[in-house]
Amino acid sequence: MNKQLKSIVNKRLAKILFVPDTHAPMHCKKSWKLMMTAMKDWKPDVICVLGDFVDFSTISFHEQPIYKKFTLKQELNCANQLLDQLDSLKPASAIYIGGNHDAARMDRFLAQESLRDKIIPFLESGALIFNPLPNLLHLDKRGWEFVQYKDYYKLGKLYVTHDVGKAGQNANIDASNTFQSNAVIGHTHRMSYAVTGTARGETHVGAMFGWLGSAEAAAYAFRGRVEKDWVNGFGVGYLDKDESVYLVPVPIFKNRCMVEGKIYKL
Repeated sequence: MNKQLKSIVNKRLAKILFVPDTHAPMHCKKSWKLMMTAMKDWKPDVICVLGDFVDFSTISFHEQPIYKKFTLKQELNCANQLLDQLDSLKPASAIYIGGNHDAARMDRFLAQESLRDKIIPFLESGALIFNPLPNLLHLDKRGWEFVQYKDYYKLGKLYVTHDVGKAGQNANIDASNTFQSNAVIGHTHRMSYAVTGTARGETHVGAMFGWLGSAEAAAYAFRGRVEKDWVNGFGVGYLDKDESVYLVPVPIFKNRCMVEGKIYKL
């Protein structure tokens, strides 16, 4: 916790925005706009991206439908524009958790030596070709902390990661069981908040906050299942000076959401 954030929690609860899988540029523009409208008013002190912020379909080894293809430049430009919008909220702290689509997909792509030249033009002068995602998204310049895929971040007493190797509707429970503590994950595109206990009388919360992608653009999944199981939304939380984090899912439906008792709509 940096000095600015410590100063905040000594006076009041610090506000946290959790940004789930966005898959830029295949994000849902309306849901993104709605989240930003709410957050400009709510003013988060901490922003935590939960991974898969960029889809990187252009460097995927999976074939994409021709009508949904982008260029790598378009993917990076879009992701940086969305990060610029998050930066405009002026958080005291910002964390980017790597996911399987952005960080891992980039690592797999760069493992093919013959393909690396496609990335080099987008790197800043003198940057290492390995682990380029923070460089491509200018995270250091933005003042963001970067967490590798399959690692986790400790936000107060809360564990935050993209996934713990599980998917599906109970992945959040698997995450809290893995850490034996409170946990937030991305990855599943589902929204769920589960409170479980232990024989020792402890209570753990496991949460996942949906996604901000577009069902129409999710070419890798059957659209009917996407619309049934995947929920547009995000999450907010409150950090106290005891470093406990209180979590609240924020589903988006009919272009509306509610944050702290206030309804936002497009």
